Amino acid sequence: MMVSTESARNWLVSAVARRKGFDASQVAPDWHFNELGLDSTDMLVLSEELAAWAGVEIDSATLWYCPTIARLAEHVASEAATPA
Repeated sequence: MMVSTESARNWLVSAVARRKGFDASQVAPDWHFNELGLDSTDMLVLSEELAAWAGVEIDSATLWYCPTIARLAEHVASEAATPA
């Protein structure tokens, strides 16, 4: 599957909104995950779901270096574009 930054960002916005009971319009891609009310357990589950959707591996260090939807979406799209 081809994963673009935009598609990963949209997936993340929708997933965070569902998990936290927000409307997607309330989820700002540039806010840090903790500002969106996500704790470490939320992030672990979210990253596993995102990895399965995008077909990439996401380790816990990635979540440290990509603390926003926008940054994580860029990373996932880059990883998805890299041949295995």
